[in-house]
Amino acid sequence: MNLQLSGGRATLRRVAHAAFIFLAGLVAVGLQGALESQWELNLGGGVGTAPALAPDGTIYAGGATGEGATLVAVRPDGTVRWTFPVGGVLVATPAVGSDSRVHVGDYTGTFWAVNADGTESWRFAAADRIFSSAAVDEEGQVFFGANDGRLYALNTGGSLRWSVLTGGEIWSSPAVAADGTILFGSADGWVYCLRPDGSERWRFATGGAVRSSPGGWRGRNDLRDVGERQALRHKRRRNRSLDGPGTGRIRILVTRAGR
Repeated sequence: MNLQLSGGRATLRRVAHAAFIFLAGLVAVGLQGALESQWELNLGGGVGTAPALAPDGTIYAGGATGEGATLVAVRPDGTVRWTFPVGGVLVATPAVGSDSRVHVGDYTGTFWAVNADGTESWRFAAADRIFSSAAVDEEGQVFFGANDGRLYALNTGGSLRWSVLTGGEIWSSPAVAADGTILFGSADGWVYCLRPDGSERWRFATGGAVRSSPGGWRGRNDLRDVGERQALRHKRRRNRSLDGPGTGRIRILVTRAGR
């Protein structure tokens, strides 16, 4: 859902019983009846990411303040808990792990892990800019793509487990199933499915750059709705096409697990 505010484009993101609009800052609104502001937070330089909500109600977003590019933690009442300076503009949405650490990559290619108290846990240097939001599995392992065409897998302490090179930039945010299977798309036109060790299980040619992220996926036996030029369903062998609004044709692949 998009709203027009003061001539600008504001994006509405629903989380639980509230919604957060980000344009020049953060706004919390109720979802009952008319759209009414609950609180507003002006960060000065604007917010560049969709907000992420932690289990304790803390809201995390990337923005710009008088101190430059920052990761901002906001309490449920709209007051700032802390700000953490990063090396470059944040485009990716922060990802909160089960240990409450916040993970996000920036425009310089630095990937950050920040503790819940706003202190740095670790950082990792990728070879190019990071637009991809991270996925964090139940063990705290982190997966993200970068503009160097690599999908990175990091250990919970920030060391490199493995990386896989594709033929194009990776803006797609990966999805990780309970069994460790990883799904993501690349600007090279392929959707990739990897095993937990980074080896390739299969790939699918979409016919165009994949910028969107997997959605509605519970595992390699149920791949649904992947995006810009393709959607995947991973059950029985079938391949068909249908018209999709605004993006030409959506390609749907249905195949057996492991193929």
